[in-house]
Parts: sequence; structure tokens; C-alpha cells
Amino acid sequence: MSNPYDVAVIGLGAMGSAAVSFLAARGVRVIGFEAASPAHGLGSSHGDSRLIRLGYFEDPSYVPLLHRAYENWRGLETRLRERILNITGVLQIGKPDSKIITGTRASCNMHNLSCDELSAAQMRKRFSVFGLEDDEIALLDPQGGWLKPEAAIWGYLRLAAADGAALHLGEKVNEITPDDNGVNISAGGQKYRANRVIVATGSWISQLVPALNAIANPIRQVVAWYRPANGFACDPLRMPAFLRDDGDNCSAPFGFGVFAA
Repeated sequence: MSNPYDVAVIGLGAMGSAAVSFLAARGVRVIGFEAASPAHGLGSSHGDSRLIRLGYFEDPSYVPLLHRAYENWRGLETRLRERILNITGVLQIGKPDSKIITGTRASCNMHNLSCDELSAAQMRKRFSVFGLEDDEIALLDPQGGWLKPEAAIWGYLRLAAADGAALHLGEKVNEITPDDNGVNISAGGQKYRANRVIVATGSWISQLVPALNAIANPIRQVVAWYRPANGFACDPLRMPAFLRDDGDNCSAPFGFGVFAA
């Protein structure tokens, strides 16, 4: 069987939709599969907003990738003529020796990023909506903010289709079989052939890549929306996006002020 596609992308969420769009823009013969509808409610990128930060506490190695990501988000906005990335600043809150604070400071110091340190007393004056403990501080990343993930997914898919990508929506991939010359893909009762495959199925990835079964562990993220008693106080200018270290290694609550999604 000949290889009609250079690359197959399985899963068209935030990662997959971007991959298929960038490949199509380069003239690559690419096919994309999405088992459900784009931006569906069970996906990792469901909802109106996602946090983005330049001072990444997880590891300073992410920062160069984030610089490139910011460029790509602005490039997407230019092509779509639509706002995707909203800069409000991000407050990263915790005790001075907490993982989020020490990690953020390390990234900012290594890459010479802007970062304002605020004591609990300073926070009460500048961002009074936040209730910090006396022994907590906040680091303000002025270049942080939030993204519109569902708008980004739909936008990337529109661009991918315009650039010639074959998009199979509502078609679940059941099996991937590699050989010496490429991969065979079984989906929707049909067989497809590609030189390479990108698997971006999020929490379902171990179903198609069993080798990841022991290490790809989905984590449930609980999202809640609250109507503020004082919308003025929760305006993004007074309540930037935030991330708080609560001392639990498994969670770091984050959130956003009032905005028009």
C-alpha cells in the first residue's frame, strides 16, 4: 500500500489542531482524526479559558518554548483576526519557600524576566480581592494571562482545512499499526496509510499507545464559576489571573477575574 499522507494526527484538541494546522501550512500532506466534535466537553481543552505564564515554575527549560508559544498565539490571532491571548498578568501566590514561588523566581532569574514581588501587606493595598496569609507573598508575572482554548481549536482547524488538510471529525481511530515504512491506521471501518503519526488524544492516549499505560495517568480538573458580589473588584485590572500554592503536590488552584469570553 502506498502512503497517501505524510503525517496523520490523531486527536484534534489544542495540541492536535495546532499540529495539523502548522503541517498543512507547510504543504505537508496531513490527515487529522477527531473521535468526537472539536472542543467537546470531555477534552483537556474544554471551556472558556486557560492560564498562560511566561515565568514557568515547573522548570526554567520551558521559558524558551513559551517565548515561541507567545509568538505563535499572536500569529494565530493575525490569521484569524480574532483575540485568543489576553494579557492580564498572573499572580503566583504562596509561602516564600513553596514550589510555585521558588520555581517562578528561578525561571525569572535565569531568563531575566520581569517579576514583581509583593508582600501580603502590599497585596492588600494593590489587589485587595486576594486574601493572603501574613507569611505568604505573590510574584506578579506581567506577561501572563489567559487563552481562549475552544476558539483556538476551531481557528486552527479552519486554517488547516483552508491549507488543504483532510479532517475526519467524529471518526474514532481504533488501531495504529506501525511497520518499517510507515503506519497503518484503522478508523471508522476504513484503513489509512501515513509515513508518520502524531497521537494527541489526551487522557485516551494509552488506548492507542499501550506502552504509556503505566505513566499516562489522567487527572480530573474541577472547574467552577462564581458570580462575584462585587464585579468592580473582580475586574481583571484589579484581579489578575492567579495561581496559588496550597501545599498539595497534586493541585495548584488557579483562576481568573471577570471577563467577556
